[in-house]
Amino acid sequence: MLYLPRALISAALPASMIEIHDTRTAAGRILVVEDDAAVADVTVGSLQKLGYATVAVDRAGKAIELLGGGERFDLVLSDIVMPEMNGIELADMLARLHGEVAVLLTTGDPSMPAEAGDPSRVILIKPYSLDTLKQTIDRCLAARAATSG
Repeated sequence: MLYLPRALISAALPASMIEIHDTRTAAGRILVVEDDAAVADVTVGSLQKLGYATVAVDRAGKAIELLGGGERFDLVLSDIVMPEMNGIELADMLARLHGEVAVLLTTGDPSMPAEAGDPSRVILIKPYSLDTLKQTIDRCLAARAATSG
């Protein structure tokens, strides 16, 4: 038998493994896909101020795993420029595999076309205000509800 001392402080997870869960609210559940931890923190904080429960992941592959594993989200909010798979590719894959989930893409590139070649796709240019974020989410959710039902 091996005895180990109990840790006095909890070990911090690497930023690449952090998932943020907030179940205090019923306004909706949003999956944030953002590879920059600082941007993810600001985005999650903004969404929580708006009353949304959030989960944050740093890669598109993790988002696909969560949705494939049965997790339910009202909206996926993803950065466009991401490692391994960009946000547009993620949106296309989610449309095929999980068409019931609304997708909102964000980018810091102001020259990006508003729908990146797809009129059903919404792209929000960073930086954005809390009001703009709320209005855009409402628009995405309303559009998804209109097409699914």
